[in-house]
This record gives sequence, structure tokens and C-alpha cells, in this order.
Amino acid sequence: MIRKELDWDIDFGERAETIVTHTSSPLYERVYYFQDKERKRMFIIVCDKTQLSELIQLRSLDISFEESESRFRISCTDPDFNDTFEKIFLEIFEIMESGESIFEEVYNKIIKRYSTFLRKQLLLSQEEQIGLLGELIFLKKILLIDNKELSCWSDKTEDFIIKDIYIEVKSTRSKEHKHIINGLAQLTILPDTKKYLSSNLLTVNDKYKPEGSVNLYDLTISILSVIDVNSKDDFIERLRKRGYAHLINGNMYEECNFTFYEKKMIQISTDFPCLNLKSLDEKLFSNIDPNKIEYELNLENRKSNFTDLTSSFLKKIIF
Repeated sequence: MIRKELDWDIDFGERAETIVTHTSSPLYERVYYFQDKERKRMFIIVCDKTQLSELIQLRSLDISFEESESRFRISCTDPDFNDTFEKIFLEIFEIMESGESIFEEVYNKIIKRYSTFLRKQLLLSQEEQIGLLGELIFLKKILLIDNKELSCWSDKTEDFIIKDIYIEVKSTRSKEHKHIINGLAQLTILPDTKKYLSSNLLTVNDKYKPEGSVNLYDLTISILSVIDVNSKDDFIERLRKRGYAHLINGNMYEECNFTFYEKKMIQISTDFPCLNLKSLDEKLFSNIDPNKIEYELNLENRKSNFTDLTSSFLKKIIF
């Protein structure tokens, strides 16, 4: 019997709940599934050690045998992977319930299938990673000020919106702070609002991981450690919509490292030299989609207007 809806309010020390039991087979005696006070989910499999001696090891799982209790403990190492952990193991037990399969065989088969699928997942391109990393670095600075401010991270049209402040985040390897502007709306100032451009310079390290470098996986873990607990699922979903599947293949980005060494802010004023929805005749828009106009913006001659992206600056302009 496998329970589809699990009650996580379980104290294993007093009343662990059996969700799978084989009484007519020597496969194993009992299986308990529970969650501890730190939100770590795990299976306790009571059996002879020799029956589970060749389990495939994964970084996301902690597998140990407790000799005194004659049981295996298989734990999910990160609560953010709890749902995936549960899905995989309930699938394993469903297969076992349908036949006389040995747990070890089913486990290894399912894990191999998932790992093959994960290896086939396409990663974001280097440029896509750079763009997303720039936004996440900015987001983390905001969350360190107020860890409930995830909602300020907006859609692809506007990167960040906080009250009447609009912020576009750009990252580049160009020392002249050259950025590609995608669509005239990106640098258009709406009535009664202020708009800033965050300009980041970076170098690409690839597999080399010098001190101070970042990758999507590590940065996401770092943000998950500071963000409000009620916003974590929303954050993971926002990442997924941007093409980064943290719970599926996030660790594959650990060899894609970048160093962001200069982070600047500049306010886009009404006389700022750029193309936007107000700088072109609206008559053109009937034949030209303003959201598909792409051009390069060179901020080299505007460096005197730059301000360092610091927490104190963010507090001043936003909060």
C-alpha cells in the first residue's frame, strides 16, 4: 500500500508511519517515510545490509546503513529537492508493488533513467547565463535588505520594479560598458517613474573557479539561503520560466563560472542619449515593431554619471 497524500507532521521517534510493507516477501521488512524538523525527507528501509549493497550514489542523496537497527537511511540532502525525491521514490515503490522486483534493482534502474534524462537537458547558452546571473546578483542585494522582496523581480520587459522605480540590468564583457538593448521599451521612462540601468562587467572563467566567481547553481543556492521561506517555491518557478531548471540539472552549471568585477548604476533621464518609444515617430510603429528593434548602447562617455551598486545606494533609491 502506498499513500499518495502524506502527512508530514510526523515525529519519527514516536510515531513513524509505514507507507510500504511487504509481509509475504523477504525483500525487506518495513519502509518508513518521514520528514524531520529541518525539513529533510528520508526513507528508512529495515532489511539485511546485503540486500542493498550496490545502490547508485548521487550527490543529492545521503545513503547510510545503521548497523544497530539493521536499516538503511536514504535522505534528501537539500529540502529544495524534496518534491523530486518523493516523486522518484514513490515511483520505485509503485513498481515494486506490481511485481517481485528487488528494491536495489528497481532503484538503480530508475536512477539511471533519470540521470540519462538529466544529461540530455539543454543548458542555457553562455550569454543567457550571463544575463540571468546579472539579474540574480542584483536580486540578492535586494533580498539581503528585505528577504520578502522577490515580487520586485519582474518579467522580461522590466527586470525590476519597486514602487515607482524601474531598473534594467545588463551584463557585458565589454570594458566600455557596451550593452545590447532589446526593444525600445527597455529604456523608456513611464510617467511619474524613475528608471535606472545597472551595468555589470564580467570575465568568463568556464571550469576554473577563482575566488569571487559565480555560477547559476551556487548563486541560486546562496539566494535560497536568504530568501523568505514562503517565497522559495515561487523563486524556483521564476527561474524555470527563464530556462534555468535548478531542481533538474542545476548542478550541471557548476562548470560555467563568471567573475563580475564591476557593478555600476546610472539613471536614465529624459535627455539620456538612447533610443526609446519617445525618440521615434509613432507613425513608424505601424510598420516597425518597437519591441523588435535591437541596438548597441555604449556607455563609455557616460562613466562620470556612474554610481557603484551598493546596498546603501539601493536603500536610498528604493526603500
